[in-house]
Amino acid sequence: MVKKILLIILVALPLSNYAQIGGRGVFSFLNLSPSARSTGLGTNQIAIRDYDLALAYSNPSLLNKQMSQTVVLNYIPIFAGINMGYAAYGWQSTKGPWQAGLMYINYGKFDGYDETGASTGQFNASDYAFVAGHSREIGNNFNVGANAKFILSQYENFTSTGIALDLGTTWADTSGLTAASFLIRNIGTQLTTYDGVRENLPIELMAGITHKLRYAPFRLGLIIHNIQTPDISYINTNSREQRINIETGEPEEQKISVGDKIFRHVILSTELVFGKGFQIRFAYNHQRRQE
Repeated sequence: MVKKILLIILVALPLSNYAQIGGRGVFSFLNLSPSARSTGLGTNQIAIRDYDLALAYSNPSLLNKQMSQTVVLNYIPIFAGINMGYAAYGWQSTKGPWQAGLMYINYGKFDGYDETGASTGQFNASDYAFVAGHSREIGNNFNVGANAKFILSQYENFTSTGIALDLGTTWADTSGLTAASFLIRNIGTQLTTYDGVRENLPIELMAGITHKLRYAPFRLGLIIHNIQTPDISYINTNSREQRINIETGEPEEQKISVGDKIFRHVILSTELVFGKGFQIRFAYNHQRRQE
């Protein structure tokens, strides 16, 4: 029982960015943002077509020849000994651009105990995703791409593996100022389960558009995420901000408006682009704000 409780906690831990859909899919760490740039823009950015190889993890159709012979290394210390990172390499072949990478999240060390309270020693917990991606041009303005992922999850003596596929398409105008993308992520299955129970992967549909002003250093962005789930709202029943009915003394039922539910799918961002070496980013993710 102790091991099962630990497993539940560890699976839920990386869902802080997607709390309202927590528990609906295994390997939810796949939806975490792989880089500071994507995080600064509010989520996994899927509609900027430039030289940043880290963007190709979120949307494989962004992979292009500008990313050839480039390396990306990201390390993110989170809290309480938890850390995550992403490393990738991009190259060009006669058939187009390719990438290979590794994303991981390490939850640190835990003290194990059996049902009698006796110590069983320390153990580790971690998740890994090995990624290989490729894209192709279709005409002058469209790109299509795919990322294949092999997933390995190890929590104490519980281990699960899986495979997943991301499919994306991107349109970019000839000026390079505007790009629009559509993406479906994490199509796949568990190959081996933790304890015999097969779970669904966290499939997500996303759409996005960005536009850089021609004579100003601003790139404006709009992302629509979790299109596959119309209602991604979440009511925190433990919130201390509950309203109390004066007459009955009981907590009032919490309600979320239709407009709030719709806007939780929306992420707005602005990137001030002063050059490859200096950028400032702002974003508003309403879902995270409400949660």
